[in-house]
Amino acid sequence: MRNRILFFLFCFSFHFASAQIRIHEVVINNLGPVMDFESSFEDWIEIRNYGSTSVNLAGYHLSDKIGNPSKWTFPSVNVSPGAVVIVFASGKNLVNPEFHSNFSLSQGELLYLTDPALNLLDSMTLPYCPAPYSYGRNTNNVLSFFSSPTFNDPNNGMGYWGVTVAPAIQPSTGVYSSDQLLSFLHHDPNVTIHYTIDGSEPDVNDPVLTAGTMLSFIGTNAGNYWSLIPTNPSFNYPLGSYDSARANTRGWLPPYSNVYRFNVVKAKAFPNYPGALPSESTTSAVMVDPQLNSNFSLPIFSLIADSSDLFSDDRGIYVWGNAIDGNYNEVGDNWERKANIALIDVNGITQFESVVGIRTHGGGGRHSCQKSLKLNFREEYGKGHLDYILFPGKTQNRFDNLILRSNGHRPDCIPRDDISSLIVEGIPLDHMNVRQVVVFINGEYWGLHSIKENLNADYFANKYSIPKEEVTTLDKEGDVEEGTLSDSLLFQNLKDFIDGSDMTISSNYDWVKTQMDVDNFIDYQLSEIYFGNGDWPNSNTRMWRKSTSFNPLAPAGQDGRFRWIFYDQDGSFGGSCSNVFPSMNGIQQATLTGPLFGSYTKILRGLLTNNDFKTAFINRYCDLLNSWFKENRIQSIVQQSDNIYRPEMQRHVERWRYPSMSTSLADRANEVPDLQRWDAIIYQLDSFARYRPEKQRNQFQAYFSLGDSIKITLNVNDTVMGRVKINSLLIHPQLPGVEGPTYPWTGLYYENIPLQLKAIPMPGYQFLEWQGTGITTDEITVTLNTDSVITALFVIDPSYDPLRDLKFNEVMAKNNSFIADNYGEYDDWFEIYNPGSDTIDLNNYFVSTSLIQPTQFQIIAGDSSTKIPPYGFKLFWADNDLAQGNLHCNFTLPAAAGSLYLFLPDGITMVDSIHYEGMTDNVSYGCYPDGSDDKIWFYYATPGMSNLMTSMAEETAIAEQLIPYPNPADGEELFLNRSTTFSVYDVNGKLILNRQNTNRIPLQDMVPGLYFIIDKQGNHARFIRL
Repeated sequence: MRNRILFFLFCFSFHFASAQIRIHEVVINNLGPVMDFESSFEDWIEIRNYGSTSVNLAGYHLSDKIGNPSKWTFPSVNVSPGAVVIVFASGKNLVNPEFHSNFSLSQGELLYLTDPALNLLDSMTLPYCPAPYSYGRNTNNVLSFFSSPTFNDPNNGMGYWGVTVAPAIQPSTGVYSSDQLLSFLHHDPNVTIHYTIDGSEPDVNDPVLTAGTMLSFIGTNAGNYWSLIPTNPSFNYPLGSYDSARANTRGWLPPYSNVYRFNVVKAKAFPNYPGALPSESTTSAVMVDPQLNSNFSLPIFSLIADSSDLFSDDRGIYVWGNAIDGNYNEVGDNWERKANIALIDVNGITQFESVVGIRTHGGGGRHSCQKSLKLNFREEYGKGHLDYILFPGKTQNRFDNLILRSNGHRPDCIPRDDISSLIVEGIPLDHMNVRQVVVFINGEYWGLHSIKENLNADYFANKYSIPKEEVTTLDKEGDVEEGTLSDSLLFQNLKDFIDGSDMTISSNYDWVKTQMDVDNFIDYQLSEIYFGNGDWPNSNTRMWRKSTSFNPLAPAGQDGRFRWIFYDQDGSFGGSCSNVFPSMNGIQQATLTGPLFGSYTKILRGLLTNNDFKTAFINRYCDLLNSWFKENRIQSIVQQSDNIYRPEMQRHVERWRYPSMSTSLADRANEVPDLQRWDAIIYQLDSFARYRPEKQRNQFQAYFSLGDSIKITLNVNDTVMGRVKINSLLIHPQLPGVEGPTYPWTGLYYENIPLQLKAIPMPGYQFLEWQGTGITTDEITVTLNTDSVITALFVIDPSYDPLRDLKFNEVMAKNNSFIADNYGEYDDWFEIYNPGSDTIDLNNYFVSTSLIQPTQFQIIAGDSSTKIPPYGFKLFWADNDLAQGNLHCNFTLPAAAGSLYLFLPDGITMVDSIHYEGMTDNVSYGCYPDGSDDKIWFYYATPGMSNLMTSMAEETAIAEQLIPYPNPADGEELFLNRSTTFSVYDVNGKLILNRQNTNRIPLQDMVPGLYFIIDKQGNHARFIRL
């Protein structure tokens, strides 16, 4: 949540003593059993009439912000004496069929109740109150905790005065090379700590720690425990939707051998005195293993949960259980369970721990013996999100939920989905990043999984810096999953328009391009076609958009157009987990008609009647087959995946008895687990990579009645001087599929299909001509009917002035309170310096935190100027919030260590870079003096101004510091906390004014910006003029 600074004055009339309408009870962390009308566990507020007469609540208000006391308003509802009214604090903002406020509850906030005249009737500070407890007024009207919420009823008894603090466990989660002494730490000697070693929730009947208890190496020495519990009906079929086909392809069998295990400890503090409730439990996953690196080649993902939540018949989410069609097929909040998770890297270092809600995930994969789990980070469990750079090479460091994915709806689908995600990396599609891990549940080996992003509204909100409430996702039918209901009608209208209109008319096609991202749609369709996904397009099709009017100037994903989601490739590589089929006709499947497919293919079929779309569609596939889908690249990715999985595969096969050469459950039960099936899978995927491009070219040729394939060879006279772009491909060394020298580059296209070529000179050079043609236009269209060689000639640009000597001058990756942006937020920032004597416009330059993704953020001219004057500075906010302006980036800066790279508009040529490590609060790092290669730490940063100013702004004692207010300032005058003699400077060090023996600063003649105050003793302050 962003920290916003608000300045206001507000007066209340207080009526606590006489109020008969008061806040009676709240649940801050609702994990059940109370559910709202949508079967969601939402926090709730109970309002009670303590008086002797009925009260109508029309116009009364609830709020979590004192500055906005009328945030949510009651409709007309009568409350009889002693009666209560429930308001779910869900943020849904409803009055029918239930009352739902437009805000939620969080620990530490204040809740306010006001009458129609905004008189404050009651307020309540929301304390730490873990599930399943509630907080409210006891029978003596004293605020207390209750062990069981009394939803819609009076609060019974005296309640409790507090909740006991949870104990700490030593050793903490991690890997240790020798035995460890187990101990518990707690500040209160008058508590008893009970613990368990099987993941179950401790109670007073569990043991108390005895002195000298050691945690030792377990490995495969202890036998199997949790892994002996069937996770589907196995041989007991048919049972509901679990039939013989599912039994034979994913039926459960016990492990072939003893699985690896390690210690799990869960502890809970129980008070030895009345009036306090027991604590929450604390967990620790302790692997004692001197040979960790030789035992496991992948990170370890530990999941600890109460065994009844996983495996019991009445509430276990990982078993068939008592539900009509299996517990694991149940959905909704009622089937979410609490769990502790931790990620331990290959060096045995714990990367993060968190408490989450888990539920089963997927469709047919729920029947699989090894299941996928959705991990929900909620405030009900602790922190509402994960702050961690989870995927190597990526900068995303916030996740609201994740998927712990098994190997597919059938275990033999491994590793199709993972490989597909790796292959499309770099294509502008919304797809899941992936990280392979070894999972342990309650300390017992659970096999290979992949951590993946969950492609829901949270994902798109985080990726594209969009408020979650503005994100709409649609299912394959176009029905709303999350978001604005009217977006479903917009999508249906779009489909009907394409299906019922003449797409050969340019104006019709132009309108379509305002409603859907056509380039994204082409990439999505072609990717599904290449992979030959047999579980598509009448399944695994989803769309999303930002719910706003079309804005052609907005970045991709924020322009209001529909985009398609690439996910679930278990059925890829020819459509079967049992085999691989390079010859599957993907374009034919993508355009099928009839009752099963027609509704899902009508957009593509309609658009293909437009010649411009068809040409772009065909050429883009040729581009992809010459790059991302090129044989050598796919083979390399297959080999990389084999290298990742193979060291763990034998242990995985022995645990789950998959992948398997057997075709029936009975045969598999008698099979000795080995890697024969895995070897076959890798061989088949490699064969797909080799044969798929030719099969696809032939199928496209037949479907579209195209001419023969032709080779076009592109060359340049000097690779230092320039490059060539063909259609969507810029030919450069980092282009996927490029091996060896970049030029000459050869690709396969179709004869008589127009190709777009563009010559792009490097800085300091200019385009001369297309060799041998006399054509000097840098962009040309060519239509070829034979193999051709085309060379772009470049020469030195005599007028070139190297105004590219820009520098990252300063960076702050932990701006907790130093300087706020134009929204009052303390965001990370960096500064670019122009050391030259001419103005430089940064428009279209790129800034990135990773060399792998040089075009991560493009600077675009907008509300704020992108020009840097001579010897000037430009400040950028690394806040992952593009909506706040063109100087706000789509990334944040990690404090531990990070890098920044500045690229020319070609997205390839690097201008400058800076690397930092170990940022601390409000300390920056940069050049001293400006633009120098020498870097230092600035304990008084100088954002947007010369770094030489740091010598004018040394830190002074807090008691002597100047404090300006209000800050930021938007009036005609600013005040200091004391009278003094001072000077005001702008960010360039220019003196603006002097004042003597006063605490007032006139602002009338100051332009908006950042200013510094320095008094005659050298004390300093800073303020922003809005």
